Amino acid sequence: MSNFIHISYYPFIAEDNPPHGHAYWETVIVLKGSGITVAEETEYPLKPRTIIAFPPKYRHADRLRGAYGCYVIGARDFPGVHNLVHAHDNGTITGMAHLLYREFHRKHRGWRESCESILACMQSIQLLNRCAVVDDEAVSRFEDIIIEHIHAPNFNIRRSLSTLPISPTRMFARFKKARGVSPRQYLINLRLREAATLLTTTDIPIDVIANRLGFFDRYHFSRIFKQKIGYSPGYYRK
Repeated sequence: MSNFIHISYYPFIAEDNPPHGHAYWETVIVLKGSGITVAEETEYPLKPRTIIAFPPKYRHADRLRGAYGCYVIGARDFPGVHNLVHAHDNGTITGMAHLLYREFHRKHRGWRESCESILACMQSIQLLNRCAVVDDEAVSRFEDIIIEHIHAPNFNIRRSLSTLPISPTRMFARFKKARGVSPRQYLINLRLREAATLLTTTDIPIDVIANRLGFFDRYHFSRIFKQKIGYSPGYYRK
């Protein structure tokens, strides 16, 4: 199933957009003008080369000033990212957005594959820029432990902290601050991405995938998969 949904250009003149959200990832790349986006009571400034990516169903409102123009890109997923992204582009992402917009609207042969490739590159660059910040060593060690246990059904997150010189309460707080989600949700997200890969690349039965990845049963897995991905495992596999 393709990740890329669409790209549009929106021109505005000093207007406000009421609170809204989408069922998919929405990435806004500001080309001209200025303003403010308000999301979860936090204000994020908008100016040329601002990039802001909203997770699915993440409600936000805009207050725009003067002549304003932006690209809006829709995608089903943003691998490696689980919360809002607000960053400044050095020109690379904006340039790739121009190319993506051209490919999408020209519709030449192979345009879908081109759009998928361009979007994947854009998301990878955004992820690298986001992760370039100096990381918390304890959080990184804990993250490695979680990643190593994606396929361990009986993995206990709290018990795994016994190898780290920090209390579970402090570690959970530091992890959520650094990664944007709780350790448990981070593990679930990793397992869902692994499940999506197994569904599209193997014939392993859904109940076996659910068991391997630590879900209670097929129904528990299906409910969470549809809640996060938007499709049932069976439909996603088609």
